[in-house]
Parts: sequence; structure tokens; C-alpha cells
Amino acid sequence: MLNKKYDRRDRTFNHAVNLFDRALLASGFGDGVTTPVLAVAAIEALPYDMWVALNLMKVHWETCINNPEVPKLPNVSELCEGMFGRHRLDDAEETIYRLTDSLDFDKEKLIEKYKLLHKAVGCGELDRQPEALADVSLLISVRNSIIHPKSEHISQRLKGGKTHGNPNGIPSFVHTLWGKGLINKPSVSESWLNLIDDVRFCRWSVQVAFRFIQVTLIALPESPLLNAFTYEADLRRSREDVTRFGIAVPEDT
Repeated sequence: MLNKKYDRRDRTFNHAVNLFDRALLASGFGDGVTTPVLAVAAIEALPYDMWVALNLMKVHWETCINNPEVPKLPNVSELCEGMFGRHRLDDAEETIYRLTDSLDFDKEKLIEKYKLLHKAVGCGELDRQPEALADVSLLISVRNSIIHPKSEHISQRLKGGKTHGNPNGIPSFVHTLWGKGLINKPSVSESWLNLIDDVRFCRWSVQVAFRFIQVTLIALPESPLLNAFTYEADLRRSREDVTRFGIAVPEDT
């Protein structure tokens, strides 16, 4: 029986998996503008999704009739049986809650948020994957240049009436993407926004987001609440779609 003074229904929705599904869909069309924006948005959403889930338990305990400090209605002896049977955060969950609660989600650098989160759960996996961090940083650079656009002025020397040497004025990350084989060679005749409309780049974008989010979910400690959160946020549940786009998915779910 619920304490009617605090009776209500709560529901949380994970935006990370929602945004990732949309990035995956856009990547199938080779949409190089939409895909990285949504892929990075999915990465951004996960820490806040985690805070919302933990905060729900926090708020629940403040009004739960199992809490000895919460006033009880007369003749109510039943205990609340919701919220995974515990009603309050355990020590590991409290540590993660305090960290996510302290983050400035609008200003904190995205990769730094994840490093702090991994440190809080005692996992050094990100430090052991410099290439993964570099890929996420590159993806963020592309996303930032899309949502904070600057006009392009590309120039290239001529020799014998033909272009000669490398074009100037192209963002450095474009050359990095080309070097990774994700886009065609930059030229003076085409905007980098057109170059990233490439299925190779789009698939890479969702792969980077997928791996970064999954390695974080795997690092979370075991608890009924965090297990439930991980299940809801697990991107592998779209197994057929993610494997179709070349993402290696572990057999276990």
C-alpha cells in the first residue's frame, strides 16, 4: 500500500539509446551531417540518463513509507515493495549519483565526464584505449563544426592550368578522416560537408558511439537498479540493425 500523501507514478526514458537508434537510421542513408550529430548526442545523453535513474531512487526514498523519517498514515502497516526491493541507493550507486549530480551537463567537456565516471566506478578501461578516445574526440570535432558552422574559403595553387599541391582552408579533421579511409580526397571544388555524406564515415560514426557507450555500461557495478538501467540503455538490443552496419556485437546480451 502506498502512502497516499506521496502517491504518484514516475517514469524515466533513456535518451541515449533513442538518439543512437536515430543515428543508426541516418547512417543507413549515408547522411553525414545528421549521423555524427545524433551519435555524439547519444554519448552526451548517457551520463544524464544515469543520473535520472539514480535520482528516481533518491527521490523515492525521501517519500517511501519504508523510510522511518517519512510520516505514516494511521493503520498502515504494509511496507512498500517497489523500487527493486531496496528503496535506497547502495554505496556504489551513491558514489555514481554524487558524481553525476555534480557534473555541469552543459559545460563539462564530454570526454572528461566519462573519464570521471570510469574513475568513480574504479575502471581504467578508457585509459587503456587511447585510440577509442581519439576517435571520439575526432567525432566530436566533426559534430562541433556542423552545429557551429563557418563558411569555407578553399584555395589551391595552379601549375600549368591544373591544381597542384594540397588545398588550403580545409579543417584538419577532414584530412584525418581521409587518412582513415572514411571519405574521398579533399579538393578545392567540394565542401567538406559534401565529403562526409559517405556511408564509410557514417558507419564509423555509429561504431565509435556504440563502443564508447557500451564500454561504459559494462564498467558499471552490479546492482538491481544499475542492472535494470544497463538493460534499458544497452545498444546491443538492436542486434540485427547494428550488425547490419558492421558493428561487432558480443554474443551475450
